[in-house]
Amino acid sequence: MPISFPSNPAIGDTHVVGARTWTWDGTIWSIQATALGVASVSTSELVDDAVTAAKIASSAVTEGKIASNAVTQAKMASTLSAVTICTSSTKPASPFTGQVIFETDTNKMKVWLGSEWSNGTSHTGSLSVEYLIIAGGGGGGQGYQAGGGGAGGYRSSVVGETSGGGTSAEPATTVSVGTYVVIVGAGGSGGPSVNGASASKGSNGANSSFGSIVSLGGGGSTT
Repeated sequence: MPISFPSNPAIGDTHVVGARTWTWDGTIWSIQATALGVASVSTSELVDDAVTAAKIASSAVTEGKIASNAVTQAKMASTLSAVTICTSSTKPASPFTGQVIFETDTNKMKVWLGSEWSNGTSHTGSLSVEYLIIAGGGGGGQGYQAGGGGAGGYRSSVVGETSGGGTSAEPATTVSVGTYVVIVGAGGSGGPSVNGASASKGSNGANSSFGSIVSLGGGGSTT
């Protein structure tokens, strides 16, 4: 129905029709915003496993309900987190395509591909590495009766490497982020020429090492 506004209003005059109020601003009648009532949500309108009055009181969210160190995994159900925390035996029963999980027992992050879980990416602060450390050989002796120097020793974690006809396979070593000293041992020098002597001894080869794993250098030839 049409609304009849007063003639010749003064600036600031109001006109009320029902629950609506208009104000004359000198050019037009402007309708004023109306406060809307907000009904509270009752416990009966929330399912038991959703938000309840016991979880969030009517005075809204307070620091006591969410600690000052923000929202943590402990405060959120794993299904609400960006990454679902579980174990290899407690993976989600009904995953959605693209869902990401982290298995605490395998330290692997996996993605549901739609029909199966991906193999996963291992997350760890260290790596297991194989090594082969060969030391410098010993120097040969001087003179026609002198022998050759001994071969440099070696240590290996690579299965199948042999030494003296036997298989040498030590456990792989574990490395983490950091700096490791690697030394490549030089071969020993041959025996020097000595005036008046028919032979002289060669020097030993130098040790090689990776961190604390050391291979001993070969012995120099005896005279």
